[in-house]
Parts: sequence; C-alpha cells; structure tokens
Amino acid sequence: MSDDCCPNTGVLSVDAALSQLQRAAGIALPKVEDILLTQALGRILAQDVVSSLDVPPQANSAMDGYALHTQAQQADDIYEVSQRIAAGSQPHTLQQGTLARIFTGAVIPQGANAVVMQENCEVLADGRVKSALCGQKSKPIFAHKVKIFNKATPFYSKAKNLHLLLWDY
Repeated sequence: MSDDCCPNTGVLSVDAALSQLQRAAGIALPKVEDILLTQALGRILAQDVVSSLDVPPQANSAMDGYALHTQAQQADDIYEVSQRIAAGSQPHTLQQGTLARIFTGAVIPQGANAVVMQENCEVLADGRVKSALCGQKSKPIFAHKVKIFNKATPFYSKAKNLHLLLWDY
C-alpha cells in the first residue's frame, strides 16, 4: 500500500477531460470573436478586459468648492482666490496662502490637499473667501482641521492601468 493518498494512475489531464466532456455533450466550445462593445449585448466574454490607461490620470474634485492646503489654515482667515479651475482645464500650482475655485471633475492643483464645499464658504464682496463656515458664523469649519482630500476623488480611483474592468465567468 502506498503512502500517497492521491495516486495519479488513470487521471486525465484537464484538456483531455474537457475534450471528453465536450464529445459526450455533443457540442464544441464556441468560436472566440473580436467584436465591438456595442455589439456585445447578450454575448459571453471570452477573456478578462483590463484598462490600458489610468482614469482619471490625476486626482479630481468630487464637488464644486475651494481647493486649499490645510497646513496653514486658521479660523477666520480670509483668502485670495488665485485661480478658477473648471473640469477639463489644467490648473497652475496653488499659490501659498490662497484658495483655488474648483468645480466638479476638475484636476486638483499641485499644492492643494483638500477641497471644501462651496456651501461651507463665504464669498466676500471683494471676491475673497472667508474661512469655510459650518452654517454658523461663530463656528468656522477651519477651527477643526478639514480632512485631507475630503470630497476629492483619490488619484486613479476609477480605473488604473492593468486593473480588471470586465471579467469572464
């Protein structure tokens, strides 16, 4: 008697077993075709599909607001708005001590590490922005630290090069 609990005598290879099963079932595996995604409804994916690029290629804002660097924030500070960043535009490096007006989907500028919602900011008559308010003029949100990258989409959050996008089953 052998100490081997799993003798391989008479065991078929995977390919041989599949072939035998297909013959017994009377069917062959379907032919693999390359087709457009728009023609794929109701079809079965033959192999995994992976991303060939990073989407988005940079961190972007998940809301309209103001991009800033939280390190120098103080309660009741008043900030100059150094730039306006719309989705699809390329921002400049954030100037120290300023905010950047930013819109949903826009690239977060280098030098910023958070985005504060526009609803939590008070825009003064001269266009400067008073430190973000939590709905009460006596309690600025800057009195407690804004969470770094609060409401910002992390870098490569949607798809990353070589990440699995679709998979076969």
